[in-house]
Amino acid sequence: MGTLSFALAAAAAATATAASPLHTALKAGGGTMCFARSYDDAWLSNHKGQTVREARFLVTTSRTSGRPMLRLKVAGNGAPIYGYGECAWHDGDLNRGGQNDILDATFKPTTGVGCHLYTDVDGYSAEEGGDFPVEWVGGGEAVQAHLPDPLAGWRGLDVSRNAAFHPLGPADRIIRLRRAPTAECDELLRRFAPAAEMDDI
Repeated sequence: MGTLSFALAAAAAATATAASPLHTALKAGGGTMCFARSYDDAWLSNHKGQTVREARFLVTTSRTSGRPMLRLKVAGNGAPIYGYGECAWHDGDLNRGGQNDILDATFKPTTGVGCHLYTDVDGYSAEEGGDFPVEWVGGGEAVQAHLPDPLAGWRGLDVSRNAAFHPLGPADRIIRLRRAPTAECDELLRRFAPAAEMDDI
């Protein structure tokens, strides 16, 4: 497990019982939060290089540990990419590495949500999926994710093999999503890795 992954795990453990803004919002949402964004042709024509047409983030509370678990979908060219991981609240040390170095120069906040992606849904793979920071906007009414490039995930709902790494263009890395009804993340909730063992760790 990499340095930042250890930091995420430590942060998750520290905040599992603490009233961080992320946990407070999850509790208020019954253990589930959905964020969504869709882009129409007019938007894409004005943002050259962007291929992402749709993004969904689903955050749920782990059934055992209470950690915030992440499922995401990014759709553009080709089959959609589905990703699986977990997130944690960071207060003052977001987007920082083991030597307090800045990990993503495009991301400015130091407080918010840090997420880590896995390359499997059972926790057995030693390969890291990548980490990325998320800006917490308006008390959780929106989020702005700075996705890693490449993005670890699956080109479909079959997670029997480990995730692959999919390159993202610069115009596809930063996505702002609004809080949405859980129904907009129904596919992620019910069809993408619904029995993932990591949810029970």
